Amino acid sequence: MIISVCMSFLCPTSIQLWEAISNKDFDNIIQNIPQVITVIASMIKILNIYSNKMQFKNLFYSLAQDWKLLESKEELIMLDKFTQYGSKLALLYRIIIVIIIISVDSLYISIIYHACGLFAACGYQIQKLTKVHTIEKNGPNISNIDYEEFKQCVIMHYKCLQLYDVLEKCCRNLYLIQMGLNIMIISVTCVEVVVFLDRPKEAIRAIIYVIAQQFHLYAISLPGETLLNQSSKLADKIYDSEWYKIPMKVQKVLHIMQIRSNKPCILTAAGLYEMKIESFGITIKTCMSYFMMFLSLRE
Repeated sequence: MIISVCMSFLCPTSIQLWEAISNKDFDNIIQNIPQVITVIASMIKILNIYSNKMQFKNLFYSLAQDWKLLESKEELIMLDKFTQYGSKLALLYRIIIVIIIISVDSLYISIIYHACGLFAACGYQIQKLTKVHTIEKNGPNISNIDYEEFKQCVIMHYKCLQLYDVLEKCCRNLYLIQMGLNIMIISVTCVEVVVFLDRPKEAIRAIIYVIAQQFHLYAISLPGETLLNQSSKLADKIYDSEWYKIPMKVQKVLHIMQIRSNKPCILTAAGLYEMKIESFGITIKTCMSYFMMFLSLRE
């Protein structure tokens, strides 16, 4: 049904675009391209969710189980803090953008921030346990009960990595297409602003659309930056913990976790583009380069 609604918008807009191309009307071409690309982007987003529906179903089940892993109040607060960050960003995001785009992106944002909360809670749990279960207090060996607590940290870290792997697998191709379409939309709409400078209402509409697209790009880049930071911080938290005071059996486990944590979890667009704030700035510069190219073509 959603795809049918999208097609009902896409068909007449595509006809208008084709007529503009046939008449070599550059201004109308520039005016229609962003609308066509936006509808296509919406369809790609919803089809990506549909094609990965079983993996997202497993993700939802995993998210529900993650809350049961955390027992202490401090760990639950950490996970809830990042969940709230994701919810607030998703809520703010809904004020600008069409329903299909915000629905899909809000889903990704919520899952990514859940993973960030797990990384934070895992680091806190390790620091707490290494401070309590030291050799001085437990002797050279560690009890089965204490070892089970460290084992839960490993399980939590493994769940974090599982979330990341599923997200990267489901999103990498979508992000690549989305970044390409976003660059095209922003560049063309900037040309549209220049074209309609003599028509204030049209110019203002185009300016708002450019701002919305830039915020869209920022909104999908920020969660990736947060995930990158939190996954990297886990290695630092392990290093800053009192790992040297716990039995060698557990030290080896933490060492393996630290080695894996030194390889940060980065969401990418098919491995060609990293979803982080630094890349967001580079993309905006790229958009301006294409803007100048399209503007020179018009002239």
